Amino acid sequence: RQRAPPLSPLPASVCAARPAGGVMAERLVTGDQAARVLWYLQTLLLLLCVGLPLLLVFVPVSVLLLIGGSILFTAYDFSRTRYKASVPADAVTQTWEQFQASGRIIERETTTKDGIKLRYFLVPPDPEQANGKVALICQPLGNTGFMHWYSTISLLGPGWTVVSWDYRGFYSSEDTRRLRNVSVRNHAEDGMEVLKAALRDGDRSGGPLLGLPSDTSDCGADVVFGHSMGVQVALEFCLLYPDLCGALVLVNGTTGQALQTGLQMTVKIPFLGDFIGFGISWVLRDRPLHYVSSCLQGLRSLALKPKSDAMYRLHRATVGSRTLEKMLGPLYLQNYFDTYLGLLCSTPRNLQSFLRGFQELDAHATDHLLWQINCPMLALAGMWDFLTPAHNMVKLAASVRGETRLVIDPFSGHFTLLENPERALGEIEHFIGHIASRYR
Repeated sequence: RQRAPPLSPLPASVCAARPAGGVMAERLVTGDQAARVLWYLQTLLLLLCVGLPLLLVFVPVSVLLLIGGSILFTAYDFSRTRYKASVPADAVTQTWEQFQASGRIIERETTTKDGIKLRYFLVPPDPEQANGKVALICQPLGNTGFMHWYSTISLLGPGWTVVSWDYRGFYSSEDTRRLRNVSVRNHAEDGMEVLKAALRDGDRSGGPLLGLPSDTSDCGADVVFGHSMGVQVALEFCLLYPDLCGALVLVNGTTGQALQTGLQMTVKIPFLGDFIGFGISWVLRDRPLHYVSSCLQGLRSLALKPKSDAMYRLHRATVGSRTLEKMLGPLYLQNYFDTYLGLLCSTPRNLQSFLRGFQELDAHATDHLLWQINCPMLALAGMWDFLTPAHNMVKLAASVRGETRLVIDPFSGHFTLLENPERALGEIEHFIGHIASRYR
């Protein structure tokens, strides 16, 4: 059997002119790119053909529903007795700067059962006015400290003990070893551990808090406050520890699955919540955090620009709060947003925790358990709240068993405590003095 002669190599000139991978491979790559572009064009055309008619129908219907809902909520609000707090006129009312300088705020750390160090804040009662009342404050997502809550603390009075904390993963609180342990349930359990530690460790010198029993192991919170994310944490806290939650004051929040109703003031938009969740997951996975940080820094710089001063002056002259001007200063809105956005953008860790917080808020749900809440509750919503629309609080108020007062403020959005504090404080004052006091 004869062997075939070996193939002779191609001339060097031919090899040099031939592209790497061969002409056929180049054509295949070019064909794949063309097919991909064609698929994108077909998908875009399909979305336009299907989505444009739906959009043309959805927008007018949404506008009509928004107008109708606004009229309905306004009529509901004006049909009931409304309570407003008066502007503090006495000279002894401290400003926020004076309150900070007084040294009443105690900052400490405690370690949870799973080994996470949490920073918490304690305002002990005044020795001469201690009444044994305890308030636990559940913060909005990304918030820290008491500036946001100072008007509420002043309303409660110096006899109350006030406790709050930084959520795990935020600011001076430690990160968890696994992301599975940053759920809303974990935050509620942290709230109980922080409350126990704050009451046990006592005042600045380590002495017992006046007005409370010597053994505080069975002490709970007379009132649990929550705003935005804090609403879900407070609800979870009440469901986990019903005997240690005397009353709930919930402001601008939802019962769970926050992304499924966010930005949807009238009706749910199909797949909007899933689309937002996918975008957050993509940012956390591929880590283009600098884009998100740039957006937040842009908002912060816009709020602090000298050109924005005219807008703030107009706001103060028309709908600004005289109460907050006295307590927090005339630039209370700029100062709050500067502090809030500045802390979020200060480190990639804070920004990642902020975005993961939205994922956990969307994964959390309490709707099926709300009937187990028997304590009195104040549900305060802003009619123009597009982050946690008012219909969430309507559903919440209708689902619990305890005595509930639902307030839909027609002059505020997601920050009722800052936008219309006189109404919010008046409702809180009436609720604690005339409703919650009958139960505990």
